[in-house]
Amino acid sequence: MISKFNGNKSDMGYILDLMNDNLKYHISLDVRFKKYVKDFYEDAYTESKFKEDIQNAYRIYLVKFYGKVIGFASIKHHDDNTLSINEIYLDAKYRKMGYGKNLVEFALNDIKHSLFLSVLSSNTNAINFYKHMGFIEVDRETIEEGVPIINMYIDYK
Repeated sequence: MISKFNGNKSDMGYILDLMNDNLKYHISLDVRFKKYVKDFYEDAYTESKFKEDIQNAYRIYLVKFYGKVIGFASIKHHDDNTLSINEIYLDAKYRKMGYGKNLVEFALNDIKHSLFLSVLSSNTNAINFYKHMGFIEVDRETIEEGVPIINMYIDYK
């Protein structure tokens, strides 16, 4: 089941666990990413950081399996009226089962707006998933600490 996050405290715990798994995963792909995220997360993604993100105009979607959060996506509204997927993560045990596809489709249908995202160049699984979903590569750049990323875009149809 996919839904919008409604502030449920128990869901927040699952999201924090997934976010920290996500950080570890990205650091395993490119160790330079650890220095880049250090300014944002210190050593872990915390409840206070999550609450701050929600207050900064995030819309969060959850994927649940028998009541447990197994994945989420957060959408950020930018000042120039663009939207981006800020985070998307699915527990590894539930990948390649259609949950990620359903999550992105739900978000697109809910917001009815095109989306941008950035992905680590070394994250080939995510890049292939996004391409399969219809995202196209816009450009490549190097962010702080020399971390290479790919910027992608999908048009809302």
